[in-house]
Amino acid sequence: MKPATLQKYTHFGWLQGGNENWDKVKNGGSNRVGKFLPPLWSREGDFVTLEGVKGPVNFEIAAIFYDYTTEHGLLMMDRTMYLKTFNDHTIDSLAIFIDPQAPDRAEVIEQVRKTAREWGLPVSTQGELHGNILSVFDSTFAVTRSMRVLAVIVAFFGIAGAILTLFMERQREFGIYRALGFSTSQVATMTLMEGLGMGVVSFLLCTGVGTALAYVLIRVINFHSFNWTIFYYPQWEPYLVAGGTAILASIGAALYPIWKICRTYPQMQIHEE
Repeated sequence: MKPATLQKYTHFGWLQGGNENWDKVKNGGSNRVGKFLPPLWSREGDFVTLEGVKGPVNFEIAAIFYDYTTEHGLLMMDRTMYLKTFNDHTIDSLAIFIDPQAPDRAEVIEQVRKTAREWGLPVSTQGELHGNILSVFDSTFAVTRSMRVLAVIVAFFGIAGAILTLFMERQREFGIYRALGFSTSQVATMTLMEGLGMGVVSFLLCTGVGTALAYVLIRVINFHSFNWTIFYYPQWEPYLVAGGTAILASIGAALYPIWKICRTYPQMQIHEE
């Protein structure tokens, strides 16, 4: 690993500072990268002792950044220092950095692929690797999406059942309204507004509870149980989708009770055995 190359072409998620931290590594320090919030184990300025070919060697932690390639933590240092300490010339992986502005970038990538095929080695661009990782995550959370759909269906029938129950309990009340001069459309509008009210209340409750649960999951459960570090990227889109779904579901749930109101005569609603 050449710090100068990483400093020029990469953007690591540093706990403090930015890619200027590679300057410390180039000056002989080692860089501790820990998946799932590295400060659990160390801080900048601490020392790590590694067993080299000539005995134990102390390395100062120059900086800390987030990494998700291993769950055990990772030490990174200049390759020259690595060879001097461990005398290990093994290469496990090879990263090739190409200037994004280079006019022959596509030709270089194709040449790399051709060379890799000749040696029987797998090769992926950054975009392909990123896409593969996201596809794995998407397949992992497929069950979660199914559960979300089921939750919407259950909520739909819950609202429909609640509105229908209210309609049955208030039949005489609706009949009196209509006998007093309320039109069928006005009574239907009242039922629709009740359904919308339930949808809005459910949306507000799920927004508050869901956001709080997400915070607990990220900052407490994942952090203390798995040492995962997940960053916040607040967006309005999920809330807008949830609000639209709640409103549409409440309207759909109110349609059958409204239909029952329109099909029932006032005298039948007022009648009580």
